[in-house]
Amino acid sequence: MPPKPKVSKAEKERLKREEEERKAREEEEQRQREEKERLEREEKERLEAEERARLLALEEARFSKEKEIAFSYIEHQNKQLTEWKKECLSRKKWNSYISCATLPDPSDERSLNTFINTYITTPANHVRINQILEGVASCVKLCEELEALLCGDGYPVPPQDIAAWNKEVLHSLPLLVQTKLDQMTLAFLRDAERHTDPDTHNLLVESSIPQLSYCLWGNVIKDPRLKNFAFKERSFVLELPKPLLLLDIALRLVYTCWDTLSPQSRSFLLPSLAPMSHDGTAGTGTPPQASEGAGREGAVDEEREKKVAGTAPGLDSSVQGESGGGRDAAKGDESIAIKRRKKSRPRATSAKRDSSKNHAKNGGGRKKKSHRSASCEVPEASVVATSAVQQQATVPQEAPADAVVNKPTALAGDEVDLRTWRAARGPIVMELLELPALAKVVNNWTIKKVHNELTPFVYPAELRYSHSNQQDGAAPPPLPGSSAWPPIGISMKLPDRFIFARQPQVARWDKESKAWRTSGIQDIVFNMQERQVSLQTFYFAPLALMVDVHQNLPYRSWLLVPKGPGSTHLSIVGAATEVSIEIKGDICCLTQTSEATQLAHLINRPMTARLLMKELREAGANFFPEADAHNYVHDIAKVIDEEQAVYKHMALLASVYGFRHSRWNKLAEKESVILQCCECIHDVRPEQMSWSLCVVGRKRCFKLQMAEESSELSLTMQTGCETHPDLFSTLESSASHEALNGIKGMTPQHIDTVTQWLAATKLLEFS
Repeated sequence: MPPKPKVSKAEKERLKREEEERKAREEEEQRQREEKERLEREEKERLEAEERARLLALEEARFSKEKEIAFSYIEHQNKQLTEWKKECLSRKKWNSYISCATLPDPSDERSLNTFINTYITTPANHVRINQILEGVASCVKLCEELEALLCGDGYPVPPQDIAAWNKEVLHSLPLLVQTKLDQMTLAFLRDAERHTDPDTHNLLVESSIPQLSYCLWGNVIKDPRLKNFAFKERSFVLELPKPLLLLDIALRLVYTCWDTLSPQSRSFLLPSLAPMSHDGTAGTGTPPQASEGAGREGAVDEEREKKVAGTAPGLDSSVQGESGGGRDAAKGDESIAIKRRKKSRPRATSAKRDSSKNHAKNGGGRKKKSHRSASCEVPEASVVATSAVQQQATVPQEAPADAVVNKPTALAGDEVDLRTWRAARGPIVMELLELPALAKVVNNWTIKKVHNELTPFVYPAELRYSHSNQQDGAAPPPLPGSSAWPPIGISMKLPDRFIFARQPQVARWDKESKAWRTSGIQDIVFNMQERQVSLQTFYFAPLALMVDVHQNLPYRSWLLVPKGPGSTHLSIVGAATEVSIEIKGDICCLTQTSEATQLAHLINRPMTARLLMKELREAGANFFPEADAHNYVHDIAKVIDEEQAVYKHMALLASVYGFRHSRWNKLAEKESVILQCCECIHDVRPEQMSWSLCVVGRKRCFKLQMAEESSELSLTMQTGCETHPDLFSTLESSASHEALNGIKGMTPQHIDTVTQWLAATKLLEFS
């Protein structure tokens, strides 16, 4: 093989130069290609951005137009609803006038004052017990009318100042009822020998109305062999210790359909609504003060409470009101006028000038008492919290829009958290009183010591137990001289027409700490088949059977479908109870339930939505979670923006569209909801409907390509559909001509009733 020719140095430099030139050309070509691609990419991105901006502008314009259409339709419905309520109110007032109804018009200040003055000046004695209890029933009905007025149920929503005044009246009525009961009790105790039971020869009084049961027993003969006694109307049996059978004592038992004790507890209100004290700790459960005169009003109320005579044991002063001194107490003031607080003047100087004039006129600020009337002002601090039917309120407590519902406040080990436990059918107020000395007959003269007030009798075992360190309900170690005071045995029947999905817990009211406690109660035995409970306690104090208010959460399923023209069917399957409700206009009716025995009195009974919700709540079928329910129901954690608007849109479509629960809702994001929807013009069974999934997000709503039976979640939009700003626009855009006519034909009262049910049950948040 011949040797390779030797390359010269010049040749090497030439080759090297050519290689460098070639690489430079390639790099330049590569740079130009990249520059061209960059320009093309930027141009494409610019065009795409312009197209997206154009489409977004078109979408925003379309969203704005669709929102405006929905808003105008809702405004039109609200206007018609307001006019309809005014017409109903006018007819109601006229019918009440021509029928000479005894109840006053709750929107008329003069008629309310007349009713309350008449009720106060009517003497409360044992001879007219039926009339007294009828007056109690009238007060309860008036409370219901006032609540209907405040909730806008059949009434136009009142102005803020009138609403505040109505709340004051609503707060004062239970206090007046308690006053009448105290006066009646004192009258019975004065003449105990005239109302003895022929079998036991002891004082025994029993009388009941649907709203209240009154029972009174007095130890007249002091028989130490008496083992127990019973109030037969309430199936309440009490075993008194022998030391008590030798004393002048009386026992009063009052069953009420309202609860004025629980609102005094610090755990009753929402954590965000509970007032804070000066040291930063939570208050006692009363709403925060919004009035500058709250301190003055509280002082007036405290001064009035100091004048109360004859406070009954076991009741707080805020509950007792003006205690009854029989006929003597009735003579003190002939009438009580509840006056509306005047608005503060716009200028502080004029207010000071007027106050100084009144100060000089009244003699240094001392008010002149009139023999015709006395003012009965109720502090705003406890207006809402102690209303006659606050525990049974149909509208759950809602936090303000800018408020944050905090986590539950830490409570003592034996204190009942009223955010998750509530008294079934109200508390059972049990009080131990001193029995006045009986009258003596001497030479045809009757000698009797006059008592003008009720005197509580403190059971020594209460003091012994309160000073012990036991908090688990067991009997404390005996103290010197107190070993003869054992606990009291009680056997009573569970409330009728009430659903106990789980075994309740028994609690007593502690008036010192203003809380329901489970300590001091032992040997509790429930017989759920016979609906009986027996226990032993060291306290003569109000008792309550506490039930879990979240026992039906989360919902297993729910269904909302139209049932003919102007009718909608709502079915809810809770964790413990199932109900089916038919809605027609402003009237609702419970048609079916899994608890037919306990809810038999409600089936096929038409009433308004607010009343039916109240009846269901009072019967233990609580489907109405409050604003802090998510703190106690951990399976569902939805945070839905404009949740009320979604319920309103569902109600607008309820005449032609069906909605029901989707199993994919749990897997969706916290800010979005997935539900099934279907257009159903004709009456078809839900199983035969062609349901489609719809996702309602924070800003957009659209139908999904997937079905309920799909194996995995996919948020792909359905082919041929587009996004919309809300549920109403999404379904209206694909509705048939017949469905659109059905939407326009819905009455405003039917839409409002469906909205009330959806907003109260919060189906989207807890399913």
